[in-house]
Amino acid sequence: MKQFSNCIRALIPAALILMPGALMAGDWISDPTRECQVFLDSDDVSGMTVAWSGSCADGKASGTGVLVVNDPKGLAAVFSGEMLQGKADGWGVIRFRNDDDGGYNVYIGGWEEGKPLGEGIFESSEGWELTGYFDGSFDSGEGTLTVYADEDGGQDAVIRGVFEKGELTGPAQAFYETENGEVYFGDIENSQRHGTGILVHANEDSYFGDFENGQASGSGVYEGADGSVTVGFFSGGSPNGAASYTAPNGDIYQGIFNNGTPDGLVLVTGKDGSQTTETWKDGEKQE
Repeated sequence: MKQFSNCIRALIPAALILMPGALMAGDWISDPTRECQVFLDSDDVSGMTVAWSGSCADGKASGTGVLVVNDPKGLAAVFSGEMLQGKADGWGVIRFRNDDDGGYNVYIGGWEEGKPLGEGIFESSEGWELTGYFDGSFDSGEGTLTVYADEDGGQDAVIRGVFEKGELTGPAQAFYETENGEVYFGDIENSQRHGTGILVHANEDSYFGDFENGQASGSGVYEGADGSVTVGFFSGGSPNGAASYTAPNGDIYQGIFNNGTPDGLVLVTGKDGSQTTETWKDGEKQE
Protein backbone atom coordinates (compact mmCIF):
# COMPACT_ATOMS: atom_id res chain seq x y z
CA MET A 1 0.00 0.00 0.00
CA LYS A 2 1.10 3.52 -0.72
CA GLN A 3 3.25 5.28 1.87
CA PHE A 4 1.86 8.67 2.84
CA SER A 5 4.25 11.59 2.35
CA ASN A 6 4.85 13.99 5.24
CA CYS A 7 6.13 16.70 2.93
CA ILE A 8 3.68 19.42 1.90
CA ARG A 9 4.36 22.58 -0.01
CA ALA A 10 4.91 25.65 2.13
CA LEU A 11 1.58 27.44 2.28
CA ILE A 12 2.30 30.36 4.58
CA PRO A 13 4.33 33.29 3.25
CA ALA A 14 7.52 33.48 5.31
CA ALA A 15 6.68 37.06 6.20
CA LEU A 16 3.54 38.91 5.26
CA ILE A 17 4.49 42.23 3.69
CA LEU A 18 4.24 45.17 6.06
CA MET A 19 3.23 48.57 4.79
CA PRO A 20 6.45 50.31 3.70
CA GLY A 21 6.85 53.95 4.63
CA ALA A 22 3.24 54.82 5.43
CA LEU A 23 1.34 55.13 8.67
CA MET A 24 3.50 52.63 10.58
CA ALA A 25 6.48 54.21 13.04
CA GLY A 26 8.94 56.95 12.25
CA ASP A 27 8.39 60.71 12.02
CA TRP A 28 5.94 63.55 11.46
CA ILE A 29 5.52 65.14 8.01
CA SER A 30 3.45 68.17 7.16
CA ASP A 31 1.22 68.75 4.17
CA PRO A 32 3.09 71.75 2.68
CA THR A 33 -0.09 73.42 1.46
CA ARG A 34 -1.95 73.20 4.77
CA GLU A 35 0.72 72.76 7.48
CA CYS A 36 -1.23 69.76 8.72
CA GLN A 37 0.91 66.96 10.12
CA VAL A 38 0.60 63.20 9.72
CA PHE A 39 2.74 60.50 11.29
CA LEU A 40 4.56 58.12 8.92
CA ASP A 41 5.88 54.91 10.45
CA SER A 42 9.06 54.50 8.42
CA ASP A 43 12.76 54.26 9.20
CA ASP A 44 13.49 56.88 6.57
CA VAL A 45 10.97 59.56 5.62
CA SER A 46 13.43 61.64 3.60
CA GLY A 47 12.05 62.50 0.18
CA MET A 48 8.48 61.71 1.20
CA THR A 49 5.61 64.14 0.73
CA VAL A 50 2.03 64.02 1.96
CA ALA A 51 -1.26 65.60 0.99
CA TRP A 52 -4.28 65.49 3.33
CA SER A 53 -7.78 66.47 2.25
CA GLY A 54 -9.52 66.41 5.62
CA SER A 55 -9.62 68.77 8.57
CA CYS A 56 -6.91 69.55 11.10
CA ALA A 57 -7.02 69.79 14.88
CA ASP A 58 -4.06 71.31 16.73
CA GLY A 59 -2.03 71.06 13.53
CA LYS A 60 -2.61 67.33 13.02
CA ALA A 61 -4.83 65.52 10.53
CA SER A 62 -8.18 64.65 12.08
CA GLY A 63 -11.58 63.50 10.92
CA THR A 64 -12.43 61.83 7.63
CA GLY A 65 -10.38 62.46 4.52
CA VAL A 66 -7.86 61.18 1.98
CA LEU A 67 -4.12 61.00 2.59
CA VAL A 68 -1.74 60.62 -0.36
CA VAL A 69 1.90 59.67 0.32
CA ASN A 70 4.60 59.96 -2.34
CA ASP A 71 8.26 59.02 -2.17
CA PRO A 72 11.16 59.21 -4.68
CA LYS A 73 9.79 56.10 -6.44
CA GLY A 74 6.34 57.63 -6.95
CA LEU A 75 3.03 56.88 -5.30
CA ALA A 76 3.70 55.07 -2.02
CA ALA A 77 0.23 54.92 -0.46
CA VAL A 78 -3.31 56.29 -0.51
CA PHE A 79 -5.38 56.18 2.66
CA SER A 80 -9.08 56.99 2.80
CA GLY A 81 -10.78 57.02 6.16
CA GLU A 82 -10.68 58.38 9.68
CA MET A 83 -7.69 60.10 11.28
CA LEU A 84 -7.10 61.21 14.87
CA GLN A 85 -4.14 63.37 15.91
CA GLY A 86 -2.30 62.62 12.68
CA LYS A 87 -2.75 58.83 12.73
CA ALA A 88 -5.28 56.47 11.19
CA ASP A 89 -7.89 55.74 13.83
CA GLY A 90 -11.32 54.25 13.21
CA TRP A 91 -12.26 52.78 9.84
CA GLY A 92 -10.18 53.15 6.72
CA VAL A 93 -8.92 51.76 3.43
CA ILE A 94 -5.30 51.91 2.33
CA ARG A 95 -3.53 50.97 -0.90
CA PHE A 96 0.24 50.84 -0.54
CA ARG A 97 3.05 49.80 -2.82
CA ASN A 98 4.65 46.38 -2.53
CA ASP A 99 8.23 47.01 -3.63
CA ASP A 100 8.80 43.27 -4.16
CA ASP A 101 6.52 43.10 -7.21
CA GLY A 102 5.59 46.73 -7.93
CA GLY A 103 1.92 46.11 -7.25
CA TYR A 104 -0.26 47.54 -4.50
CA ASN A 105 -1.52 45.82 -1.37
CA VAL A 106 -4.95 46.77 -0.01
CA TYR A 107 -6.24 46.78 3.56
CA ILE A 108 -9.85 47.52 4.53
CA GLY A 109 -10.69 47.56 8.21
CA GLY A 110 -10.20 48.99 11.65
CA TRP A 111 -7.34 51.21 12.83
CA GLU A 112 -6.04 52.46 16.15
CA GLU A 113 -3.19 54.96 16.55
CA GLY A 114 -1.95 54.28 13.04
CA LYS A 115 -1.97 50.49 13.30
CA PRO A 116 -4.45 47.95 11.82
CA LEU A 117 -6.50 46.78 14.77
CA GLY A 118 -9.83 44.96 14.62
CA GLU A 119 -11.77 43.25 11.85
CA GLY A 120 -10.37 43.71 8.38
CA ILE A 121 -9.33 42.31 5.01
CA PHE A 122 -5.78 42.41 3.67
CA GLU A 123 -5.27 41.68 -0.03
CA SER A 124 -1.69 41.17 -1.15
CA SER A 125 -0.55 42.01 -4.66
CA GLU A 126 1.29 38.68 -4.56
CA GLY A 127 -1.92 36.63 -4.71
CA TRP A 128 -3.15 35.96 -1.20
CA GLU A 129 -5.74 37.40 1.16
CA LEU A 130 -6.04 37.46 4.95
CA THR A 131 -9.47 38.08 6.49
CA GLY A 132 -10.16 38.30 10.20
CA TYR A 133 -9.00 40.15 13.30
CA PHE A 134 -5.75 42.12 13.03
CA ASP A 135 -3.67 42.67 16.14
CA GLY A 136 -1.64 45.79 15.38
CA SER A 137 0.10 44.72 12.16
CA PHE A 138 -0.80 43.13 8.84
CA ASP A 139 0.96 39.86 9.72
CA SER A 140 -0.49 39.18 13.17
CA GLY A 141 -3.98 38.22 14.27
CA GLU A 142 -6.59 35.53 13.81
CA GLY A 143 -8.32 34.86 10.54
CA THR A 144 -8.54 33.00 7.24
CA LEU A 145 -5.64 33.03 4.79
CA THR A 146 -6.59 32.34 1.17
CA VAL A 147 -3.83 31.72 -1.36
CA TYR A 148 -4.85 31.98 -5.01
CA ALA A 149 -3.29 29.57 -7.47
CA ASP A 150 -3.69 31.56 -10.66
CA GLU A 151 -4.87 34.81 -12.19
CA ASP A 152 -8.37 33.36 -12.63
CA GLY A 153 -8.83 33.31 -8.86
CA GLY A 154 -8.68 29.56 -8.28
CA GLN A 155 -8.08 28.68 -4.62
CA ASP A 156 -4.79 26.91 -3.95
CA ALA A 157 -5.10 26.98 -0.15
CA VAL A 158 -7.46 28.16 2.58
CA ILE A 159 -6.11 28.19 6.14
CA ARG A 160 -7.95 29.24 9.28
CA GLY A 161 -5.80 29.96 12.33
CA VAL A 162 -3.70 32.38 14.37
CA PHE A 163 -0.82 34.25 12.74
CA GLU A 164 2.09 35.96 14.46
CA LYS A 165 4.74 37.91 12.53
CA GLY A 166 3.72 36.18 9.34
CA GLU A 167 3.89 32.65 10.73
CA LEU A 168 1.02 30.30 11.47
CA THR A 169 1.10 29.45 15.18
CA GLY A 170 -0.60 26.53 16.90
CA PRO A 171 -3.25 24.25 15.43
CA ALA A 172 -5.29 25.36 12.43
CA GLN A 173 -7.67 24.07 9.78
CA ALA A 174 -6.70 24.00 6.13
CA PHE A 175 -7.77 23.14 2.62
CA TYR A 176 -5.02 22.98 0.01
CA GLU A 177 -3.67 21.29 -3.08
CA THR A 178 0.02 20.44 -3.33
CA GLU A 179 2.19 20.75 -6.41
CA ASN A 180 2.04 16.97 -6.97
CA GLY A 181 -1.77 16.99 -7.07
CA GLU A 182 -2.66 15.92 -3.52
CA VAL A 183 -5.72 17.58 -1.96
CA TYR A 184 -6.09 17.87 1.82
CA PHE A 185 -8.83 19.17 4.08
CA GLY A 186 -8.46 19.01 7.84
CA ASP A 187 -6.31 19.90 10.81
CA ILE A 188 -2.72 21.10 10.56
CA GLU A 189 -0.04 22.15 13.02
CA ASN A 190 3.49 23.41 12.37
CA SER A 191 2.60 23.43 8.64
CA GLN A 192 2.00 19.66 8.68
CA ARG A 193 -1.11 17.50 8.63
CA HIS A 194 -1.86 16.90 12.30
CA GLY A 195 -5.24 15.94 13.77
CA THR A 196 -8.15 14.68 11.69
CA GLY A 197 -8.39 15.14 7.95
CA ILE A 198 -9.09 13.85 4.46
CA LEU A 199 -6.25 13.35 1.99
CA VAL A 200 -6.90 12.58 -1.69
CA HIS A 201 -3.89 11.53 -3.76
CA ALA A 202 -3.34 12.44 -7.38
CA ASN A 203 -4.20 8.84 -8.37
CA GLU A 204 -7.56 9.23 -6.52
CA ASP A 205 -6.62 6.99 -3.59
CA SER A 206 -7.93 8.63 -0.41
CA TYR A 207 -7.45 8.47 3.35
CA PHE A 208 -9.79 9.72 6.07
CA GLY A 209 -8.68 9.63 9.66
CA ASP A 210 -6.01 10.72 12.11
CA PHE A 211 -2.71 12.33 11.20
CA GLU A 212 0.41 12.99 13.23
CA ASN A 213 3.35 15.11 12.07
CA GLY A 214 2.27 14.91 8.44
CA GLN A 215 1.56 11.17 8.21
CA ALA A 216 -1.48 8.93 8.66
CA SER A 217 -1.32 7.88 12.29
CA GLY A 218 -4.21 6.56 14.40
CA SER A 219 -7.61 5.27 13.33
CA GLY A 220 -8.43 5.69 9.66
CA VAL A 221 -9.90 4.43 6.40
CA TYR A 222 -7.86 4.13 3.19
CA GLU A 223 -9.85 3.75 -0.04
CA GLY A 224 -7.97 2.78 -3.17
CA ALA A 225 -8.99 3.93 -6.62
CA ASP A 226 -9.12 0.22 -7.52
CA GLY A 227 -12.00 -0.33 -5.06
CA SER A 228 -9.96 -1.68 -2.16
CA VAL A 229 -10.65 -0.47 1.38
CA THR A 230 -8.47 -0.66 4.50
CA VAL A 231 -10.01 0.10 7.90
CA GLY A 232 -7.93 0.07 11.06
CA PHE A 233 -4.95 1.54 12.82
CA PHE A 234 -2.24 3.43 10.94
CA SER A 235 1.20 4.69 11.89
CA GLY A 236 4.03 6.10 9.80
CA GLY A 237 1.61 6.47 6.89
CA SER A 238 0.73 2.76 6.55
CA PRO A 239 -1.57 0.23 8.26
CA ASN A 240 0.21 -0.92 11.42
CA GLY A 241 -1.76 -2.93 13.96
CA ALA A 242 -5.27 -4.37 13.81
CA ALA A 243 -6.89 -3.72 10.43
CA SER A 244 -9.30 -5.08 7.86
CA TYR A 245 -8.44 -5.01 4.15
CA THR A 246 -11.11 -5.52 1.50
CA ALA A 247 -9.54 -6.42 -1.85
CA PRO A 248 -10.98 -5.22 -5.17
CA ASN A 249 -12.47 -8.70 -5.74
CA GLY A 250 -14.40 -8.52 -2.44
CA ASP A 251 -12.18 -10.81 -0.32
CA ILE A 252 -11.64 -9.49 3.22
CA TYR A 253 -8.36 -9.92 5.14
CA GLN A 254 -8.56 -9.36 8.92
CA GLY A 255 -5.64 -9.43 11.28
CA ILE A 256 -2.48 -7.60 12.28
CA PHE A 257 -0.70 -5.51 9.65
CA ASN A 258 2.92 -4.41 9.60
CA ASN A 259 3.98 -1.56 7.28
CA GLY A 260 0.93 -2.07 5.09
CA THR A 261 0.91 -5.85 4.71
CA PRO A 262 -0.62 -8.67 6.81
CA ASP A 263 1.64 -10.16 9.48
CA GLY A 264 0.98 -13.46 11.22
CA LEU A 265 -2.33 -15.33 11.19
CA VAL A 266 -4.97 -13.69 8.99
CA LEU A 267 -8.67 -14.52 8.63
CA VAL A 268 -9.75 -14.43 4.98
CA THR A 269 -13.47 -14.11 4.21
CA GLY A 270 -14.37 -14.70 0.57
CA LYS A 271 -17.04 -12.79 -1.29
CA ASP A 272 -19.20 -15.92 -1.08
CA GLY A 273 -18.92 -15.95 2.73
CA SER A 274 -16.41 -18.80 3.00
CA GLN A 275 -13.63 -18.37 5.57
CA THR A 276 -10.05 -19.61 5.67
CA THR A 277 -6.86 -18.63 7.48
CA GLU A 278 -3.53 -17.64 6.01
CA THR A 279 -0.11 -17.00 7.53
CA TRP A 280 1.91 -13.99 6.36
CA LYS A 281 5.48 -13.00 7.14
CA ASP A 282 7.59 -10.10 5.88
CA GLY A 283 4.91 -9.16 3.37
CA GLU A 284 4.70 -12.66 1.87
CA LYS A 285 2.01 -15.31 2.18
CA GLN A 286 3.44 -18.50 3.69
CA GLU A 287 2.58 -21.81 2.04
